[in-house]
Amino acid sequence: MKDETTIKVVMDSSDELLTVPDVAKRIGTEPNFVRDLLKTGLLPYISFGRYKRVRKFALNKFLAQCDGVDLTAKVAEYKAAAKFRECHDQREHCKSSVVAF
Repeated sequence: MKDETTIKVVMDSSDELLTVPDVAKRIGTEPNFVRDLLKTGLLPYISFGRYKRVRKFALNKFLAQCDGVDLTAKVAEYKAAAKFRECHDQREHCKSSVVAF
């Protein structure tokens, strides 16, 4: 007797992939703010080259976890830290490229 395995895939709306503008529309913000959430790692995403997609399930989980949290402050903290690192890295690069005579 031949052993046959059947795999049943059930798709539901939680598997839906949302674009950055879709996410922005759902949470009532601008797409640039959503991109900031993606850059900070606060909002998980799937990348297809330069295209970012957010699973509907991941967005709902993110919103539940961040209920009552000021995300603009979190994004501002991340940007300030990134700017500091960039400035620090540039200074270190300048120091290492100075030639001593």
